[in-house]
Amino acid sequence: MKRTIQFFLLPSLLITLLFIYGCPVGIDYPPDKPGTVLIDKALLGTWTCVMDTCSDLQVVKVEKIDEYSYAIEVLQEGEMYALEDVFFTGYLTKIDGIDILYALEESTGKFYNYHYKISGNNLTLYDVSLLVGGMDAVTSTEAFRAEISASAKLEGFLKEPTQFSRN
Repeated sequence: MKRTIQFFLLPSLLITLLFIYGCPVGIDYPPDKPGTVLIDKALLGTWTCVMDTCSDLQVVKVEKIDEYSYAIEVLQEGEMYALEDVFFTGYLTKIDGIDILYALEESTGKFYNYHYKISGNNLTLYDVSLLVGGMDAVTSTEAFRAEISASAKLEGFLKEPTQFSRN
């Protein structure tokens, strides 16, 4: 009986973990006050994923709205794209020297957060892991910043790099 339960629970657990960790997690609070940090003009352009593992984002266009925000449009979705919208408003912040791009999905009011690095025409996005208090610790912008700062000191903070090239 125990083996039967384990047999059925293991695949369910694996599928649940893949779903949870394979999709971006929307957060109710931004990591900074939107529209207070100047944009990085190096992010402007159309970016195409150059990895075989791009399951959610394939092609993304980033345009300037003003000096403090971006219009972000997902032009081509991957098989695992699970968000409601393809249009976002993007902002930047820096926490402990870590450059963070955060995007607001207007229809849900959720924020999606990535550490980004740009080298010439190459962009790498990393999921920002909350390793200390997790999602439960994010009760305000200040708490979110503190969670990112504390998590950044731990191994595994930046995971799942996705590489893009500017078209």
